[in-house]
Amino acid sequence: MVRCSISLAIVVGVLAGSGCKSESASESKPPEPPQSSIVQQLEAAGVTARDLNQGDDLGIGVWLVKHPEIAKNIAGPCKEAMKSDLKWQNSEEGKVCLAEKNAGLLK
Repeated sequence: MVRCSISLAIVVGVLAGSGCKSESASESKPPEPPQSSIVQQLEAAGVTARDLNQGDDLGIGVWLVKHPEIAKNIAGPCKEAMKSDLKWQNSEEGKVCLAEKNAGLLK
């Protein structure tokens, strides 16, 4: 009887555990939004993703003043992309567009 109880406990334990699925970190994260052409232009000019993530609009604005051709190229797309929500404003695209606007380059 003891042998039967142990076997039954093992079978129940295996069956109970097999229905569980652990969720990995990559499955729980929402997908990254596609990178905008605005951000791509800055990265093509040498600005790193780290600079955009950690930088503020003042620092990015200073960079844009030193690179007026990039600022001119992104002015139109930034006007179209401008949003008032905080999530967008804190995104890479939002930081760049706010920097461009605050640097006095948005016409």
